[in-house]
Amino acid sequence: MYDLDVPHASYEKEINKVKMNMASLEDNKDMVSAKRKKESERYQILMDKLKDEVKKQQDHCNRVMARLKQQCQGWFPKRSTKNETITQFLQLCIFPRCCFTASDAMYCAKFVLVIHNLKTENFSTLLCYDRVFSEITYTLTSCTESEASRYGRFLCCMLSQVIKWHSDKSVYEKECGDFPGFVTVLRASGAESSNKADQLDFENFRHVCHKWQYKLTKAVVACLESKDYTQIRNTLILLTKILPYFPLVENLGNVLEKRVDKIRVEEKEKRPDIYALAMGYSGQLKARKPSMIPEAKFHTKEAKASAPINVKKEPGTADATDSEQVQVKTEPDVRVNGENIEKKERISSSSSKSDLHHSKKTDQSSKSMNKDKESKEDKIESKSRKIKEEKNHRSSKSHREEKEKGHSIKIKEENGREEKTKSKKDKEDRREESKRDGKSKGDEKEQRASSETSSSSSQGSANVPIRQELSPVRDESEREPKRRKMEGSASSTVSKVSN
Repeated sequence: MYDLDVPHASYEKEINKVKMNMASLEDNKDMVSAKRKKESERYQILMDKLKDEVKKQQDHCNRVMARLKQQCQGWFPKRSTKNETITQFLQLCIFPRCCFTASDAMYCAKFVLVIHNLKTENFSTLLCYDRVFSEITYTLTSCTESEASRYGRFLCCMLSQVIKWHSDKSVYEKECGDFPGFVTVLRASGAESSNKADQLDFENFRHVCHKWQYKLTKAVVACLESKDYTQIRNTLILLTKILPYFPLVENLGNVLEKRVDKIRVEEKEKRPDIYALAMGYSGQLKARKPSMIPEAKFHTKEAKASAPINVKKEPGTADATDSEQVQVKTEPDVRVNGENIEKKERISSSSSKSDLHHSKKTDQSSKSMNKDKESKEDKIESKSRKIKEEKNHRSSKSHREEKEKGHSIKIKEENGREEKTKSKKDKEDRREESKRDGKSKGDEKEQRASSETSSSSSQGSANVPIRQELSPVRDESEREPKRRKMEGSASSTVSKVSN
């Protein structure tokens, strides 16, 4: 930006601040005179530095512009059509850079204006602005949140320049009147067959500006009705950035306000972030509603069905009032929003019948062209709807597959749990059976032992009591010799003692 533009407004603002500070110093009587003098000198030095800086930057910009003016005639080769030139310029230069940073977005918008001011050959300013304002849906869909904010800043800078030309006829005639970027018709005039360029007049340019506002509204409403989270979020971010210059027409603003209010109601409980963006934009839009312009003041509706741009009695005139007819040619190429239409017209006599016949032909051709455009726009809309339906179908399919996968996983887990419980039950049953078998075997052994004991007891039942009765007799017989010995030993000891 330092090479292309000098921010005079910012410098003037800072210089005025310094002047106000100097005036406040003079009114301040409490300050010491010496200190007041030093402060005033410091402010004076600062103001001189700012003025010198403005001059230096202006000289630098003049040198850069002089160099660009020498080189600009070779930027866009004549062998390629203007439609191809604008397409490559936007794809390779503007769109890749306008989403990097906020300063890059402003630089891209300024560079388009520089190319226009340099009167660069084979560059149509009208076609460039028409492409930028007409094709925002796909760009918005592919942006992140921060990139959408920068893209909105870029569109805001482009709209500011367009509204500047729209607001004042003298400014438009000064900055666009004889510039090649606003050429609409190249035609053969008279028998000399010299090409003359028809410039877009101010009223038709106002009509083109209204068409751009309408196209932006249509694209924005389509994005808001898509029910896609990314598109809705990016669209609301972009709308907050371009709010100073869009919407400017009352009926378009009302349509947009209704759609935003609908989103605000629908997304209140579903997606709180989108609800917050919609609430913020709705409040700002209602605050700007008093400054909107009625459609009758924004452009004259009669210009829609007006005669050719420059009404002359020369054959080969074409109607360029419609905003889609940005660039028109008769002999080589007739451009209507990127379409090539070949026209070969013969120079007829100056009779009134031929003039009437030619005017009827031009009206029919313009009507057919408008019908073709409407059909193409309908096809594009149907294709976009089909693409959205396919996306929704795919997303629903993926959602169903995920649900089925989760359901199958749950079923597998339940089956595994049932198998585990069954295995546990089988183990427990086996253990119980083994215990029962062990008990039955022990009972059988006990029964066998009891049967054996019963049999043995039956056989020797007579001997058992005899043994039991003899056992105490045996004990007493064994104890008697011991007693006798003890008594003998005791008597012997007594006799010894007595002796």
